Amino acid sequence: MKKVIYIVIVLIILIVCFGCATTSKTKEEREGVNQEVFFQSVRSGDYAEVKRLIKAGADGNAQSNDGSKALIIVALQYGHPEVAQLLIEAGAK
Repeated sequence: MKKVIYIVIVLIILIVCFGCATTSKTKEEREGVNQEVFFQSVRSGDYAEVKRLIKAGADGNAQSNDGSKALIIVALQYGHPEVAQLLIEAGAK
């Protein structure tokens, strides 16, 4: 009987330890924001999606894979002034 109790305790400890052994997530990952989707939405000028992602926690000052910031992408490369204004209002620089 003691062996069964020890085995159950060890199993519980293992389950708890493995359940806690996850990598920490960024704020965006916790809130369901994918920065690549954010940058794709900025590039395409998808105002509604950019607005939704900003509300969900997307960082308008984050850098894309090529090192560009979202505001630079829209303002200089793709010419989406309404998205640029949205980013500025959200604090992007």
